[in-house]
Amino acid sequence: MKNNKTLQNLHGNLHENLQIHVKEHYQKHPYPQYPIFSSIQPHHSFALNVRSIWSHFNNLKLKSEENINILLAGCGSFSPYPTSVANSKANIWALDLSKKNLDRARLHCMLHRKFNIKYIEGDLLEFDNFPLFFHFIDCYGVIHHIKEDKKALKNICNLLSEGGIARIMVYSTGARKKIESARRAFRVLKIDNLKNVKKIITKTKDKSKSKSKAQTKDSQFLALLKNNFEANFDSGIADMFLHPYVKTYSIDQLNDLLKECDLTPLKFIHHQALADTSKEIDRLRILEKNDNLFNNFILYVGRTSDQKKRMAAKTAEAEAEAAAYITLNPVIKKYLNLWSPFLTDLSNKFGKSMQLNYQHKSLLRYFRKNRRMAEVYRKFSKEKINQISSFLDALLLIKQ
Repeated sequence: MKNNKTLQNLHGNLHENLQIHVKEHYQKHPYPQYPIFSSIQPHHSFALNVRSIWSHFNNLKLKSEENINILLAGCGSFSPYPTSVANSKANIWALDLSKKNLDRARLHCMLHRKFNIKYIEGDLLEFDNFPLFFHFIDCYGVIHHIKEDKKALKNICNLLSEGGIARIMVYSTGARKKIESARRAFRVLKIDNLKNVKKIITKTKDKSKSKSKAQTKDSQFLALLKNNFEANFDSGIADMFLHPYVKTYSIDQLNDLLKECDLTPLKFIHHQALADTSKEIDRLRILEKNDNLFNNFILYVGRTSDQKKRMAAKTAEAEAEAAAYITLNPVIKKYLNLWSPFLTDLSNKFGKSMQLNYQHKSLLRYFRKNRRMAEVYRKFSKEKINQISSFLDALLLIKQ
């Protein structure tokens, strides 16, 4: 009994020390390192609009934005701002270990006049006694930096309201293979600070200039830097190579972990993800088997216990589809008339990449008023119906 208590204390101390190191890391390197005056086009935040996300997955309408509760679990230095743009009247809680991340996020929001956010310096592992539940929890790029990942996900599950949805991003083993190899090399060489990492990068680039690509042994490392946006700023480089704790997942490891935490995948939204969740899991397994998986996992999850109600709502919607109606995502509706007549790039939004031309925007404008499904089927050709379906899938339009 005494030995078990000693092991528990040791485990607790190791976790506490690791979290201290993670906190210190982000105190040194607030992440992401965007310029303080950087801004987004408001309509580009549409995929973060919780009323639309809720309607997409629950086939129900959230009537009042003022009563929507959102948790940014590991908000970093930037995400409160676009989340507030997309949900201007919702109640947003921004949680992060690092005070520097929170201070920068707060300043960024103040400069853009976004004031519906409460900032909390704290640990997701200890955030299990909050007095309310959340309609949406965004935990993007966080779980893989927490050793007790199961406890973190269970906390997220317990904090979700009935029908609540969480977005998570975790590192896949395939996508991180080369980065993890470089991290191991830096540890062996005892390179543990940003200055020395940047020296290695500079030397590698200089060496490559005097040799052909075929002859340069470091070409793979340079390709890794070139293809990763994090390599463009200091905190990104530090996050890639110097973070005190990183875990990667196979798709089966992730799926099993979610099941243990009473969570189920609702939709994968990483690049080229299939709309059908089980088919996407099968596709990812094949890519992993062939050593051909190069993306991390981005997905929406919900409580497994809510699935019956979701399926019942979906069945009821299918039975009454003619009576249902389609409307614009509230963010798109607000800014649609401000869009330029030129192509509008909405790549990497809700897992879709698209260029919106004048005809697309004209079709979207038709849905500024709520349109009955029966009316839509009567009015448009099969080609236009397919286009409308793709807009629904991308969350530009929502069905209610």
